[in-house]
Amino acid sequence: MRKISPEGIVILLICIADLVLTIIVVRSYGAQEGNPLMAYYLKKGTGAFILAKAVMTMVPLFVLELARQRHPHFVRNCMRGCACAYIVMYAAGVAHLNTLSADDRHYEAVAAWAESIPDPNYIRSLPHRPHYPAGSVVIPVSTGAALEGI
Repeated sequence: MRKISPEGIVILLICIADLVLTIIVVRSYGAQEGNPLMAYYLKKGTGAFILAKAVMTMVPLFVLELARQRHPHFVRNCMRGCACAYIVMYAAGVAHLNTLSADDRHYEAVAAWAESIPDPNYIRSLPHRPHYPAGSVVIPVSTGAALEGI
């Protein structure tokens, strides 16, 4: 029986790190799983998530290790590519889920501005709103200013 390749060990370690980090950040910080299939299993519970991750990692690794016996160079290069792709996709997924797009930032700025505008119905409902007789002219005067000669 042949031992597992170094590339297989690297992929296995990456998957274990992904599993552990996902469980920690989901449970401790309220993060979400970026992979919809794995999110389904995570909703089923931590045990289901671990089992699904183990099966989805070990079955392809087993097949790759079998194929490595017949095509060692090709499989080695494929496994290296898979390890790199896994890391890149993981980083891209984390970045996508944890950053706001320019449109989201613009929407949040507009929403904050809109919340700062007073509600006109609130102003109309104030009990000490001044009432002016019909036909009067109201001249706004800043605080501390005085109109002389009127």
